Amino acid sequence: MTDPQRPVTPPAPRRRTTPRRTDKWLAVALAAVAATVLGAAPAHADDTDPSVGHPDDPVTVIAPGTTGTVTIGVRNNTADWNGRSTGDHMSLTVFAPRGTMFADATLTPVGEAPGPWTCQVYAAYGEIYNYGPQLFCTSPYQGAVVPPGEVRQWQFHLTVPADAPNDAQGQGVFSFGYEFNGSWTLSQTNLPVKISTGDPAPTDLPCPAVPGTPRSWCGRSAV
Repeated sequence: MTDPQRPVTPPAPRRRTTPRRTDKWLAVALAAVAATVLGAAPAHADDTDPSVGHPDDPVTVIAPGTTGTVTIGVRNNTADWNGRSTGDHMSLTVFAPRGTMFADATLTPVGEAPGPWTCQVYAAYGEIYNYGPQLFCTSPYQGAVVPPGEVRQWQFHLTVPADAPNDAQGQGVFSFGYEFNGSWTLSQTNLPVKISTGDPAPTDLPCPAVPGTPRSWCGRSAV
């Protein structure tokens, strides 16, 4: 059941402008000094994680009327960006392809991906977003997020209704954020979530999500 008190806009990490406790910020400062002395990961150049989407190839196939496991992921193509979560929480938000629904409120790390996660499902935000329900998750994870040259992935369960078209593609998006030394680092906001209801489709098959367009699925003949 969705939360009747859900926010009218997707939850997003907030930048903290004042410290909670002096001792916590002292610890953060000491950790930053230690990282510099030890020659650890270079400082963040800005507040955006450069990792790019890395969905399964071919995309996950979920036949109409069934539930399947969808894998989402990101790859860090840089040689020196080593984003780290140094706070007590991360967040990851998934907008499901329109016309689908989350089978449960779980997000599972694959391999060394950050986690574990506590999640909540919110209802779709209306046609203006052109996406389905939202899965909003938080984690107390601390450590490397996506090391240089590596991939990190997560999985969730998605249900496709019985009246969905066959051999069509649905697309959603996801994003994540984490605290680094007292400020928020955010990912790109349109990392891809893709599924197919028929034969596996290549991940580069275009399926644009156009705000205000009431189309739930992209047929191969239409793109």
